[in-house]
Amino acid sequence: MSEDVGYYRTLFEHAPDGMAVVDLETGAHLDVNQRYCELHGYSEGELLDRDIGTLTADDRASEESVVDALGRAAEAGEPFEWRNQRRDGSAFPVEIGVSDVEVDDGPAVIVRVTDATEASARESELQWKTRAMEEAPVGITITDPQQADNPVVYANAEFERLTGYSEAEVQGRNCRFMQGEGTDEEPVGRLREGIDAEEPVTAELRNYRKDGTEFWNRVTIAPIRDESGTVENYVGFQEDVTERVEREREVARFERLVDHLPVGVFRSTPGPDGEFLEANPALVSMFGADSKADFLARDVSELYCDRADRQTFSEQLRAAGELAQQEFRFRRVDGEQFWGQTTAVVVEDDGEVYFEGVVQDISTRKAYEQRLEAQRDKLELLNEVVRHDIRNDLQLVVAYTELLEDHVDAAGKPHLSTIAESASNAIELTKTARDLAETVLQTDAEREPVSLNESLAAQIEEVRSTYEDAVVAVEGPIPAVTVLANEMLGSVFRNVLKNAIQHNDADVPEVTVAVTDHGDRVVVRIADNGPGVPDDRKTEIFGKGEKGLESNGTGIGLYLVNTLVDQYGGDVWVEDRTDRRSGDTQPPADDADPYGTVFGIELERQQIG
Repeated sequence: MSEDVGYYRTLFEHAPDGMAVVDLETGAHLDVNQRYCELHGYSEGELLDRDIGTLTADDRASEESVVDALGRAAEAGEPFEWRNQRRDGSAFPVEIGVSDVEVDDGPAVIVRVTDATEASARESELQWKTRAMEEAPVGITITDPQQADNPVVYANAEFERLTGYSEAEVQGRNCRFMQGEGTDEEPVGRLREGIDAEEPVTAELRNYRKDGTEFWNRVTIAPIRDESGTVENYVGFQEDVTERVEREREVARFERLVDHLPVGVFRSTPGPDGEFLEANPALVSMFGADSKADFLARDVSELYCDRADRQTFSEQLRAAGELAQQEFRFRRVDGEQFWGQTTAVVVEDDGEVYFEGVVQDISTRKAYEQRLEAQRDKLELLNEVVRHDIRNDLQLVVAYTELLEDHVDAAGKPHLSTIAESASNAIELTKTARDLAETVLQTDAEREPVSLNESLAAQIEEVRSTYEDAVVAVEGPIPAVTVLANEMLGSVFRNVLKNAIQHNDADVPEVTVAVTDHGDRVVVRIADNGPGVPDDRKTEIFGKGEKGLESNGTGIGLYLVNTLVDQYGGDVWVEDRTDRRSGDTQPPADDADPYGTVFGIELERQQIG
């Protein structure tokens, strides 16, 4: 019996909770353990015989004594919550359990006092952690590793918003069912390996929501361990990273495109001594660098043959915001020079200014252009010499023809007239050839404002003086408008007017000029009374199509007309006359041969303002 008493005494003294024996009649402490003393801040001697009511801080003590509360709890056999007070006056919550006990002095109870502060804190902590999980901006699941296939035992509200599946719909299931057939097995394998190794692991998976829509899910799985280190559960975090993944993939696709472009692509800092920050393989190869790192280590200006070009380019680019097709002589790493063409823009990123652009090696094109330039110069010289010599010889022919006029009999005069006319036409042809050569050989043809009235009127007067036997009339006034052409516009009108006379089989060639102003366009119509042009030759007469001068057209005059009008952005065509032949009292029958031709020339008006 004494051994039992000793055993229970030991339990009493070493219990983790405060223990006391209290007299139910007086409320006095008959015995206390060390933990009870620590909880209240008193020594054992100070508590013995002390009324337990002096330790209360509960407002209910004014209505009911502590002794009564202890007696009632003993009868009910259930603990109750109370507030006790330490020696320093601080109050703390306690849970009091009561058991009846018999002592020599009468009825008593054993009181077990548990500090509820830690339990309350744990409960409060549990509550806010639960709220945090429920309100977290990421999906959270908890799975049970003790069951087969690690089923879900908890899912928060964000998980439902993310996936469309409620907690009830996923409980008891593994989240693999959301992966579908499109998920890459590599990240799935990493997740499985992490779970098997009981270590945190993250992977990005292509998942499918309840409604079938696809999204990229960044999944992190981490073990939850108890105090002994044993894995109790796994917590999973799901986050929708679709936008980021698609953006990264787009960037990756763009980088692959840039890396495979046959032209150099760069990003650099501005200024005459700017630095390269990025360069694609084509640019590294273009400058003959050993590697990208080798290329990026070089200043931008050292790759220019003239460093002043870099400074000018940088200043102009900063001012304009973009520059296109700027040509420079560059220097490769080994010192070899080449021609490059640069197009660049100014960009701002995180408050910093950069240059981004492309560089193309145009050495082959420049060499070709230089050869063409040299050939063009030689051709122009040859053309000038040949035309000059031919014109001089033809002018001699014309002069001697006039001298022979008094020495040729009547039978020979028609032949002499033919010689004179042919020589004059040939002289005119050399002028047309000169105009055509200038048109074909020019490299920077640009439109400029030209007075239609002055240009057309001048050519009409010249044709009248040259062909005195022809009649050239103007129908209505020529509007005083400005068209977009150049100094060669007169050649267009001269060639059409002379063509209308030279290829006219009427006894008296008649040419009528009319101009119509359509606001943004002007149409000049030149009609003649010649033999007309068959439909199947109305296009090829200008030498249009692939053959150009090799076509079966009338000659280089109309080819020149078509070439110039095309450069002006206009149009030229030929059509049959629909008015009456001079002297006719009735319009031509539908099946009659065309008796005349109309050349239409459409030009763009200069817009003012």
